[in-house]
Order: sequence, then structure tokens, then C-alpha cells
Amino acid sequence: MMITDSGVILYNDGQFPQIRVTVRKGEEKVYDIDDRRSTMKRVQAELEKADEADKDERILAIVLGEKATKEICESDISMRDFNTLVKRIMSIITGESVEQLEQNAKNA
Repeated sequence: MMITDSGVILYNDGQFPQIRVTVRKGEEKVYDIDDRRSTMKRVQAELEKADEADKDERILAIVLGEKATKEICESDISMRDFNTLVKRIMSIITGESVEQLEQNAKNA
């Protein structure tokens, strides 16, 4: 999987930011990212109860939706790309750079 618009946040009629990714060779998808405060509260609640193994997948399901998450997971994405995607999405939601998020995680 490749994030083809990693440096540019696209907006859908002023509603939700979007991310454009290549899920399979020659197949680009654009996913809406639900960045509302209420959604982040759901993410935080889920993180407190989710198993470590499926934590990132649950984040995607909440912010991208079940259908988008299924498409991504069924694309047999590499773990490295999956982690990059989750970090990029969290960066878009929080407004922090991926590097800032990584530093915050190290300091926690």
C-alpha cells in the first residue's frame, strides 16, 4: 500500500479530511477520515479496552469505517505500511506531524 497524498490533506466539501492510498497496484482509493472530537473519544475508549494485537485495526474501523478497514486489511498490506498508514491518519486527525506523534509516544 502506498499513501499517494501523504503531504496534502484533501477535504470533502469542508466535511472530513481525506487520505488517498494505493491499496493494490493501479487501484487508488480515497478514504474520509472522521476527525470529530466525538470520534476521538470513541478511539480513546476503544484503546483502553482493545487487545494490543488489534488496536490499530480498531482505530481504522472507527475513523475510516468498517468497509474501508476491510478493504485495507484484505489488501494484504505489509505491517510497515499498515503502521505508516495509522500514524499518518492520526497525524491528520491531531494536526501533529508523524514525528511529533512518535516522540510523544516515546515520552509517554
